[in-house]
Amino acid sequence: MRSDRLLPCRVLLVWALVAALILPVPLGGCVARKQDGAGEASGLTTGRGGPAARPGVAAPAAVGPEEADRAGEAGREAPRGLDAALLNVVASFMGLPGLAPSSGARDEGLGYHQDGTARRAGSADAFDGRQAQAYMGAGLMGANGGLAGPPDDILRARPGEEFSGRRRDNNGFRTLDNLNPFDMALERGLNYGMGMLNSAGEAVLSGLADNGRARLNFQLDRDGRFSGEGDVLLPFWDAPRHTLFTQIGARSMDVSGGEEDGSQRWIGNFGLGHRWFPLASSMEDAGNLMLGWNIFFDNDFSRSHQRGGAGVEAQYDWFHLAANYYAPLSDWKDSRDFDGNFIEERPARGWDARAKAYLPFYRNVALTGAFSQWYGDHVAMYGSVDDLEKDPRVWSYGVEYTPIPLLSAFARQRSTERGKTDTEFGLQFTWHFGMPWEEQTSHAKVAELRTVSGSRHEFVDRENRIILEYRAKNSGRIEYLGPVPGRANAFAFRVTDGFGGPWAGKTVHVSADGVTLAAAPSPARSLFALAGELLGGLLGVREAHAAVASHSYVTDRQGRFIVSIASPVAGPLTLHMRAGENEQTITLNAATASPLSLTASGGGKDTPFGSDNYQTITLTATLTIDGQEVQLGDGDVTWSVASSTVSCAAWRRGASACNGLTWGQTPLSLTFDADAENDMAAPADNAPDGKTAYLTDIVGERTVTVRATVTYNGQPYTAETTVTFGKGPLAVFATPLRNMTWTDAVVACGGSYESDNYEYQPATNLPSKEELLAVSAPSASNPGANARGAAFAAKWPNDGSGRDMVMYWTGKLAEKVDLGLGDDDVLDLFNEDPVAVCRR
Repeated sequence: MRSDRLLPCRVLLVWALVAALILPVPLGGCVARKQDGAGEASGLTTGRGGPAARPGVAAPAAVGPEEADRAGEAGREAPRGLDAALLNVVASFMGLPGLAPSSGARDEGLGYHQDGTARRAGSADAFDGRQAQAYMGAGLMGANGGLAGPPDDILRARPGEEFSGRRRDNNGFRTLDNLNPFDMALERGLNYGMGMLNSAGEAVLSGLADNGRARLNFQLDRDGRFSGEGDVLLPFWDAPRHTLFTQIGARSMDVSGGEEDGSQRWIGNFGLGHRWFPLASSMEDAGNLMLGWNIFFDNDFSRSHQRGGAGVEAQYDWFHLAANYYAPLSDWKDSRDFDGNFIEERPARGWDARAKAYLPFYRNVALTGAFSQWYGDHVAMYGSVDDLEKDPRVWSYGVEYTPIPLLSAFARQRSTERGKTDTEFGLQFTWHFGMPWEEQTSHAKVAELRTVSGSRHEFVDRENRIILEYRAKNSGRIEYLGPVPGRANAFAFRVTDGFGGPWAGKTVHVSADGVTLAAAPSPARSLFALAGELLGGLLGVREAHAAVASHSYVTDRQGRFIVSIASPVAGPLTLHMRAGENEQTITLNAATASPLSLTASGGGKDTPFGSDNYQTITLTATLTIDGQEVQLGDGDVTWSVASSTVSCAAWRRGASACNGLTWGQTPLSLTFDADAENDMAAPADNAPDGKTAYLTDIVGERTVTVRATVTYNGQPYTAETTVTFGKGPLAVFATPLRNMTWTDAVVACGGSYESDNYEYQPATNLPSKEELLAVSAPSASNPGANARGAAFAAKWPNDGSGRDMVMYWTGKLAEKVDLGLGDDDVLDLFNEDPVAVCRR
């Protein structure tokens, strides 16, 4: 079609119009008006025969200055197309005759004229009808097309007789005396260009108003948050097979708390798109196929983020597909969504694929579906930092109902593969420019719009919100945990990133005012360094690692580190710390520093079932004087147990009893005296006296405070530390009950049993034989049980036989275990009465 061939020219005119609107050039122009009794006509033509008529509106007849001229020279006076107007411009510059009439006084009718202007229909006396005559008096032509002066009636034109892009010079004409060919050519070119630009702009703007769309979209999510958005789609140029359009939109995005905390964001979208209808036969029949592309620039006005987007789309009859790609254009910026200055944000990179299907038999209803993939370690898919995910994949589905073209309602739900969902309900108002009100509110009109022809100016289906991703800056947030138990002037700290996770394996620089910091643990040394140290020791040369006022510490897996004060000081203490880019100052209350410190290893672990059924903790005392460690030998340290607490449910002694706890690496077998509350009858005599001590427990779930005292140069130094033993063999039991029959024991433990089942029955909730043997006394007949007598240390009761026996039921029918002998036997089901102890 002819309109297809003119596509490059029309696109060029569109962008020329944009440039004219930006540059500060004062422009006059033809202003299209609706005249009484006259319809609208486009200034652009689709063929040589005349202007393209709108559907349903008869093309108005051109009005000339005289009826005879119009009847006798209809062909020659016909309106010119855009190509004819351009040919006239070139011919005029070259001094050659063009396609325009030879008489400059004639009104050239509708369409493009020889001076580059365009005119719509109007009566001879109307403003539009007088424009051609006004153009002839614009300064270059006389009344008859020559260089003579214009007639007086033209010079005395009324103020309403405006002209487009022309200037009067020397009372409306030039003489041969002041004629400058260069100035004349320049002025003529400017006048032609401005006239064509204004006329094209008039036609384009008229087309925008006739065919554009605007929509308002109000949304309410399930959390009660309300938001809105608006979009306008304006076609720059329309032809049966092509549409060039722009889409502009703005929307609010409520992140968490709204405008009060600055989390509400305002986002603008600016896009350009093109749609191709290869099967179109006319503007009214676009066929059943549409292919298109679009590019977008998204701007977050609230946070100065920019994002670019590109998309493709296709529609076949009632089925529409779209795919979009989104890329960040702005760099990382400090985020307002987190406390402090530890997090940065930027637009996330991602893509999506979308589908929309109108029901063929009832096109007022549409089903929608989409899949989105976003990339980043912390992506706020739903806008809230409470729902951050790594590389989220999002599925969405919904339904839209459009009763009339003006109004639509929708409901949709989005969900990620990690189970996070978001549901939205909303109303959408769409205004179709150029569509009568009766059609905007017509139920039957919806089906017509839900076709390829009706969707010519449909909005682009894409993610207009700017999804953000976050990252932690190279800054650690330092938190003071408190003094280290059992160590004087040792303070624990934890470093986290902006998301609250541990800042593991990072270096923290610490300096203090007026005190000396103890040296941090030295890193692993190479084989050559160790050899050099050994050689230096043999030669009698020792290097003193004196403490200084600043040190660097490396955080552990939980982001923790400990700062120790080596100088004797009391009162407020100021520490200056730097973790990455973050610097903090923390003030502590230090006590008089003790040069004696205790360290423990091997505690806090649970005893596996079937193992040795005891735990041993190693304790080490270190004395540092003037920054140097003092070598401690046997007899230099006095160890003692300051307190002991057991939290095991099967423990029947006082919580502070020390039964089952002993010095050394050999566990105490059992407590023979049931009333004794301390297995270590003489702790001072049994305790070690060297730099290293061992503490062993057979009960488990016990917390012990250990004290060490060292006397150096007549000055005593004391330090304490707290150690914890993990779960032991008693951890599987509840508190022992009383003696009863086996069936009563099952009922007391809340279990069930089968009277003819002679295997172990877990449903009874009674312990197994192996679990009881693990807490019994050592037995030569059962050496594999590794029994240490934990039940005796816990003061479990004897049975009711009167024979001072310690028999307990198992979950096997009528089976018992004698804890004192460490063996098992079968008793009478109803007459014997061992003790019942339930599993925990």
